[in-house]
Formats: sequence, C-alpha cells, structure tokens
Amino acid sequence: NLVIVFFKQKTAYEMFMLESGGCGYHKGAEVCGSIAKKTDQVKAAEKLSKKKQSEMSKTEADRDDTQAELDSANEEYDKLKPVCIKPSVSVEERVAQREAEIESLQQALEILDN
Repeated sequence: NLVIVFFKQKTAYEMFMLESGGCGYHKGAEVCGSIAKKTDQVKAAEKLSKKKQSEMSKTEADRDDTQAELDSANEEYDKLKPVCIKPSVSVEERVAQREAEIESLQQALEILDN
C-alpha cells in the first residue's frame, strides 16, 4: 500500500507541474520557464553564430579573390614599369631620339614619294 500511495503522490505532483507550466523536474514553473528561455537563447545564439560563420567564410573568400587580383595587377605593373619608365634617359635625350625618329620617317616618306 505504501508503494501505491507514493505512486499516487508522484503522479499528483507531475500533474500539478504540468498544469502549472512546470516541466516535471523542478519545483515551480519559474525555473522551467527560465530554463526554456535560456535554451531558446542558446539556440538563437547558435543559429546567429552559424550565420556569421557563413558570412565570414564568404567574406574571406572574397578577400582572397581580391588579393589574387591585386597580386596579378602588381605583377603586371612590375613587368610594364621598366618598359614605360627609363630613369637613365634624360628628357633631352628622349627629345633628341624623337627628333631623329621624325627626321628618319620624313626621309623614308621622301624616298617613297619619289
């Protein structure tokens, strides 16, 4: 009979907890509600964390692509720089070279006209 009384008391307690909003494991709905609220907060934080991780991965991939493009552009610039800029040739020398080129082109034009 003692087992039956204990069982009825336990069942009554569980019914009380269910009706009062408790979860059946704690004394009162406040504690269970707090646990449920914390659980929801943890789930929301985990979801936000996954979203931020995904965004970070995408951003890192974009950064890597941009860095690769920049490296390629810098390599091309380094290749073209010596061709475009001759620091050893002065302005006067370049002017003289251009005048010589113009004169030789004019001579070639005269030869072709005759």
